[in-house]
Amino acid sequence: MQLSNRKEKTPCIEHAGQVVNITSAEIKVSIISLSACTACHAKGFCSTFDQKEKNITVPNIGQKIHVGDKVKVNLKQSLGIQAVALAYLVPVILVIIAILAFTSFGVSEPVSGLLSLAIAGVYYIILYLFRHKLKKVYNFHIIKTE
Repeated sequence: MQLSNRKEKTPCIEHAGQVVNITSAEIKVSIISLSACTACHAKGFCSTFDQKEKNITVPNIGQKIHVGDKVKVNLKQSLGIQAVALAYLVPVILVIIAILAFTSFGVSEPVSGLLSLAIAGVYYIILYLFRHKLKKVYNFHIIKTE
């Protein structure tokens, strides 16, 4: 992951990838997600070295891009931070508040824990139901590289 500045000087999160599929509506880009261990000199001996291939879908807005092209996929840094907050920070806060509320009302700790996890589950279901709306907000942009 790199931070770069586009023409409008907005900080972006950028990944290099390769186009694997193109439809009239979407371009699918394969990126290699590397763990923080890639720069470590002992990565060959360590079992925690992690490298995963991920596919990112980008709206097709008529760019002259073909399958196999090398591209850079980027997202505004502020949107990346918002996405992390929605996916991780908000549910943790909900769970903590729910545990405190349930235990203050005299509910036992195991039941408070389970109810709090249920609230987190409901939160993720709501996120899933709004995924199409969120997809419009969290758009990746694609730039062809040579």
